[in-house]
Amino acid sequence: MIRAAAGVLVLALGLLLAPPGRALLEVRPLAARVNDDAGLLAPADAQALEAELTAYEGETGHQIAVLTVKTLEGEAVESFALRVAEVWKLGDAKRDDGVLLVVASEDRKARIEVGYGLEGVIPDALAARILREQMIPWFKRDEMGQGLRAGSRR
Repeated sequence: MIRAAAGVLVLALGLLLAPPGRALLEVRPLAARVNDDAGLLAPADAQALEAELTAYEGETGHQIAVLTVKTLEGEAVESFALRVAEVWKLGDAKRDDGVLLVVASEDRKARIEVGYGLEGVIPDALAARILREQMIPWFKRDEMGQGLRAGSRR
């Protein structure tokens, strides 16, 4: 009996003293088409990108949003982008035709998350190619605004 009680006590203390699990980065509500939480964009670049995305949505009905964060705090960019897309509910609800561009500057990670309604137009392979060929070259030159604009135009 004493041995069992001691075992329970050791287990309880272990749980109390164990380091906390990694918390997921909070997804805040959608505020605008361009959400530069990492502060990567010059104000003029953010305004120009916001105007382009607004015009694109008016022409096509497809909604594109941009989110920059400093770090993903250990979470995979794919799962973070999916969580954001689920909270933000981009695009038309029936067509599921939204697109999310995520950049985590300190982690050097980026992702284009495409709604099911646009996967025929922008499959994963094309999204990866847009990142690799259109966006990342600009990011390497520290031209975040140009990179995001190039990615959103494709």
